[in-house]
Amino acid sequence: MRTTDPRTSNSAAMHAAALSYLLNGERVLTPGDVDEELTATLSRLFLAQGQPPESSQQPFDQFRDLGAGHTPLLWAYEAQYVDAMVNGSALDDDVVLLYPGPTVYAVHTVVPFTEEGDEIGRLLTEDPVLQELAAAHGFRGEGGSHFDDLVAEHGLPVRVRVRDVVNTPAYAVLETLLTEIGDAYTSNGMRPPAPEEAVGGGSMGEE
Repeated sequence: MRTTDPRTSNSAAMHAAALSYLLNGERVLTPGDVDEELTATLSRLFLAQGQPPESSQQPFDQFRDLGAGHTPLLWAYEAQYVDAMVNGSALDDDVVLLYPGPTVYAVHTVVPFTEEGDEIGRLLTEDPVLQELAAAHGFRGEGGSHFDDLVAEHGLPVRVRVRDVVNTPAYAVLETLLTEIGDAYTSNGMRPPAPEEAVGGGSMGEE
């Protein structure tokens, strides 16, 4: 399994959240659940990948360009897959899109500080043109059928409804977990993480 850098990347954090749920007896982590055994197991799963990529887009591009010999299994955003198949260099015909069970949603939140910012948040959730544009790049909207219509038009093997979704741990718990994983990178001589760029969104998928 190839992921992004858990020290900087939201998608890798979502991978850690899903794994922690399974390692914790299919229960969402609470502060008392973050122990040495769990963090050591998670750290090994990330460290086994070697030096992490420098951005969220890099492993997806490598998967697309270099094929399964380089990256047999990739943890990626569903939106990256849809966007590539609709707008970019399409993936090979033998690529299979998988949905982990359980999976998690990467929720993107707008926190406005001004009236203009509040208006942008409203438009992103209510304006049909912006919702259609978001769907065209692989994002699921809060309402409407833009995303469903897009994947049907292109015949993509994307689930209309994603089920078996579990909650991620509370922020403080997840931050503690990621800090422990980051410390494992440092103690194993991995170089500091590169600045991360925000990419993708939606439910998590594997290709």
